[in-house]
Amino acid sequence: MIEEGFMPNTVLYTSLIKQFSRKREIEFAFKLVYLMERSGIELDLVTYITLVSGVSRNIRSLDGKGLVPQGRYEESKEMLFRLLHQSVMLPKETSLKISVSSQEQIKYLALWLINKVKNTPLMPNLYLYNGIISGFCWSESMEDAYKHLDTMQNEGIQPNQVTFTILIDGHLRSGEIDSAVSLSTK
Repeated sequence: MIEEGFMPNTVLYTSLIKQFSRKREIEFAFKLVYLMERSGIELDLVTYITLVSGVSRNIRSLDGKGLVPQGRYEESKEMLFRLLHQSVMLPKETSLKISVSSQEQIKYLALWLINKVKNTPLMPNLYLYNGIISGFCWSESMEDAYKHLDTMQNEGIQPNQVTFTILIDGHLRSGEIDSAVSLSTK
């Protein structure tokens, strides 16, 4: 692609971020974000939604061992990272280290993403807020989930059935059956 003159863009990076997030390789997904920023490629709302969803999805599978599997993909990932670096003539810095071995670190990454979106001209939408709320529910931080629900509504974005399903599931996971039942009647 690069030899043919096609330069990596937001769509390519977002697709790669989504795939690596699905493989539970959050560290590499964030390396791609770092590379996008270094390359002057704008992160759009879809990229942020992809990141938030990836982080939220990976909160579910935390087992205290970390999220970044070691193995056969390491060489391929490094080659991809170098290739993308070459395409924009940047120094080959691959030392970005993001340790995502605990729920607290994942929550930190989620908050970093939320603040990053708030400091852009992009207007968060329902999908982004649902991803954020889902992340807080999965980490059993229901208070934070409701704070973002309030923020979402204050910005004129109305929750939908998915939003309430996420909250109900969060309450059930936290053992708050009465709260889950009261939400299901809304």
